[in-house]
Amino acid sequence: MSVNLFVSTSENIQLTDFEIDNNSKVKECPAKEGKKFFCLRLDDKELRLAIRRKLEKSDLFKNHYRLRSGIEATNSEYDRLTGVKHLRVRGFKAVRFGATIKALGINC
Repeated sequence: MSVNLFVSTSENIQLTDFEIDNNSKVKECPAKEGKKFFCLRLDDKELRLAIRRKLEKSDLFKNHYRLRSGIEATNSEYDRLTGVKHLRVRGFKAVRFGATIKALGINC
């Protein structure tokens, strides 16, 4: 069965056709049935969230986030093992030297 969906936001209006089968959960759908269309009204925040959720399901996002997670894990290990965030020295040169020595200690 083909259904017309009318999506309305404050900035854009979109008409979409989609298929539903007899086993789908039509009663749980947030779209309201009108005379000609099913109507789904979204505010700006809901629209942004829907777009973001769709982006997060893409393979490109998953690959990018996988790399970021690995880097975050490495930085977390660096902090936990060495305590680099609590150096007891002052000045840029001394802090840089201490952080470099601690990083070398992990990589060796």
